[in-house]
Amino acid sequence: MRIMRNLCLISVCLLGFFSGLQAVPVHPDFQAANEAYRQKDYAQAVLLYTRLAEAGYRDADLYYNLGNACYRQNDLGQALLWYERALRLCPHDADIRANIAFVNAQTVDQMEALPELFFKRWFRWLRDLGSVTAWSIVSLLCSLLLFASVTLLLLSGDVKRRIRCLIAATCFTLCLGVSMGLAFSQKHAQERTDEAIVTAYSVTVKSMPDASGTDLFTVHEGMKVRLTDAVGAWVEVLFPNGSKGWVEKRQLSVI
Repeated sequence: MRIMRNLCLISVCLLGFFSGLQAVPVHPDFQAANEAYRQKDYAQAVLLYTRLAEAGYRDADLYYNLGNACYRQNDLGQALLWYERALRLCPHDADIRANIAFVNAQTVDQMEALPELFFKRWFRWLRDLGSVTAWSIVSLLCSLLLFASVTLLLLSGDVKRRIRCLIAATCFTLCLGVSMGLAFSQKHAQERTDEAIVTAYSVTVKSMPDASGTDLFTVHEGMKVRLTDAVGAWVEVLFPNGSKGWVEKRQLSVI
């Protein structure tokens, strides 16, 4: 009975925590931007959404709506930029992923990406099942269950019960380690600054960080690239197919 009461108390605390996460006040500009979007005033919606984003508000719904408004203005590069930023905050959201795929299909460049190692793909899939908050909650729950199982292990006088408690403690320890690792990995993925979207309509990739460099090829808005180096106003980028080249910073926006 005591164990049941403790588990109920833990459940109530977690429910309160989830409720607190949902009780986020809605900014008046966000409501105004939503109304402008409904009225098909997409320029005003982009202006209001952008104002909130530049003021420091980090919210997946805000970024998602801003991406939608940019798409309505045929700005594919900015639309993908904000969708990607929304996906970092809510990596398991099917709507965001669907919109990214939909807009990517409309971009000029359809560059085939290099194949990814299977274990990296599996790890990212597992990590993206939850946000940083979700994995942190799983870690907290595992910690509580680990504490309970260790306590029962120390207090129990029955050998069979002690064995079961030891097995349970071992399982909860493993789950705690995995969930904490996934939380830290998700946090790192959110804060990385080496990914960007090409936001200029057309970009000529150079062989060196200078306008006099040899023209290698041309890419267009919406392409997702990885930043590998920087020299002054130029950045070296790695493209999905493995090609490298230099472009001006102003032609990209870091995710």
